Amino acid sequence: MTVEFSKLATLIHTINNDNKPWGASIIEVPTDIGRTWAGYKRGGVIEGAEKFRKEGMTAIVWLFGIPAFRWLGDRFCEKVFKIPMDIDFTNGDIKKGNNSIKDTVEFLTKNTKKEADEFLKEKSLKNGLEGFFDVSDLPKRYFKNGESIFKGRNAQNMLKTVKSAKIATSIAAFLLNIGMLGVVLPLVNQAMTRNKMKLMNKNKTKVSTLKTDNFEQFRNKTKNKSKKLAFTGLNGFFREPFANLTDLIENSNTFRLIGPDAPMIAGRIKTSRNKYEALENAVIDLSGVFLYNYCAGVVQKALRKPYNLPSIAPTLSEIIASKDENTIKNAVKKLNEANKTLSIEELFDSDTAKEIYKTATYGKYGKINKYVKKETLDGIDSEVCEFLKKFAQSGEKIANYTKKANNKNAIFMAIGFLVAIIGQAYLVPKIAFAITKKLTGKDEFSGIADYSDIKKEK
Repeated sequence: MTVEFSKLATLIHTINNDNKPWGASIIEVPTDIGRTWAGYKRGGVIEGAEKFRKEGMTAIVWLFGIPAFRWLGDRFCEKVFKIPMDIDFTNGDIKKGNNSIKDTVEFLTKNTKKEADEFLKEKSLKNGLEGFFDVSDLPKRYFKNGESIFKGRNAQNMLKTVKSAKIATSIAAFLLNIGMLGVVLPLVNQAMTRNKMKLMNKNKTKVSTLKTDNFEQFRNKTKNKSKKLAFTGLNGFFREPFANLTDLIENSNTFRLIGPDAPMIAGRIKTSRNKYEALENAVIDLSGVFLYNYCAGVVQKALRKPYNLPSIAPTLSEIIASKDENTIKNAVKKLNEANKTLSIEELFDSDTAKEIYKTATYGKYGKINKYVKKETLDGIDSEVCEFLKKFAQSGEKIANYTKKANNKNAIFMAIGFLVAIIGQAYLVPKIAFAITKKLTGKDEFSGIADYSDIKKEK
């Protein structure tokens, strides 16, 4: 059964897609504009331009850096080592989820397509997953004339090679992303500001917001800054921690956004031109960890509580609402009798479970080369059970309850985003600049201001 989702459900489904940057961009774009404007108001064109470059370049690398670096690493490994890399990483622990690497490699190394299809059929029946494996997501470049280009290869050897290559490319992408965010971009941006100031000084251009006492003094203070960060935290890691880190890099969008934050912030502090700029960077970036990644969710949760609203994706609630009245009543009855969380298959049937899981995982569920954790499926089960319980308590018709719940949740999501944006774009820069003014007595662009006349603490 295919449900025709409402426009609201489709919009929220798109925004919440971890594989796309739309949700993060809703906060990122106005934040970049707000911080640029705050810099311009304080330091004029010089600070405004630097803030604009900083926020813009950081946003691109923050949102797309790790996926882009991984893509390059994967293509390199395919060309050099002749192995399939368009596979989600998995540690091979079946208690945690499907084994995407093992299943895909075993399929691709069969002698013929017919033999490979038979292998999947037997595997599905053996594990009680008839019709589960979908090979349609495997790249066309892996097949020629209907057969895999890897047929006949030793599956065990390829399995080890693929796993090692995925670990290497993911960790390399992670470190490159950190280096770009924490070191390269700040130094490049500072160099662009110095060049602009040098040109202005050469042309004897007077800019009211440029308040450095001596340009040569400023240049000498900044030119000897360290351009390197030593990332030594992984030196003592053994293979399993590397695999666990790779699992987070590849399979957790939250980690890809949050993971680089600590070393990135350390890098920005290290490359700051003075201690006051370092303090501003620390205040803004540390606040951003919460405001970017958690604020909207915390606000939504707080707003849902007094209304006793369930936390469920509108696409999933609309799938449930599309069921006939008796089916929903039976599901509620099973839930009440069990007095515990049940799987969607236990509540409804296997077809409904597949439909909901595929929708919630954006099509990854069942794809042979995609990895879906069991804890993800357990979380979906919990959302559905919570929705059914609160629906039963409401005494309303399922269609009315679903529409009201989805509309309110959409409003709360918008409020959550708005709070995060106001915090990021307005409040945090204002607070950071106020701290600098309080400590120095100067309301200037901290990156180029001359603080040599400030008395040192005794």
